[in-house]
Amino acid sequence: MEAGVRRFPVTRQATKYSFLIPAFLLFLWVYPLYLVPTAILGERSYSEMVLIHSAILVLQVSVFFTLLWAVSKRLGKAEEFWPVVTMINCSSIAGFVLMVPLFAMVMTGHHSWEEVFNALLLVSFYELALTSYIITRGMKVPWQFGTGLAFLGMFVYHAASATVFTLIGVQ
Repeated sequence: MEAGVRRFPVTRQATKYSFLIPAFLLFLWVYPLYLVPTAILGERSYSEMVLIHSAILVLQVSVFFTLLWAVSKRLGKAEEFWPVVTMINCSSIAGFVLMVPLFAMVMTGHHSWEEVFNALLLVSFYELALTSYIITRGMKVPWQFGTGLAFLGMFVYHAASATVFTLIGVQ
């Protein structure tokens, strides 16, 4: 299984380039939210939606990867940090591909956000499990620890969303 870890470049430069994946997917992610407004954000312009979700993404990535760097450094596994970050960024493609049919159902008017909510939860659970696996295999730590770090990422995302929504005045 170690061959999977070696497929991803170990350099900082490659990790920097891997951040282009979630940045590109952000624009595709926000478009359905703009076309079919959610109850939380309501009617906003596309540029406002991109700005809000960009702020959430930047806050989440900076906090989560800083915590992951601190943990990997504390464990003496700092050299495994760069490929793990690259793998996590690349795994965002899998989550996005699973979301596309759900977005299409909402955008075409066949279903509402409330009707696809359970499927969105399943995709979120899949992304959590994938992140847990990446951390466990990439950093070579016990699966319980990798899962805990993946849950930490989920909590950081929730806190980042709540922080940005509070700053813009959304309850």
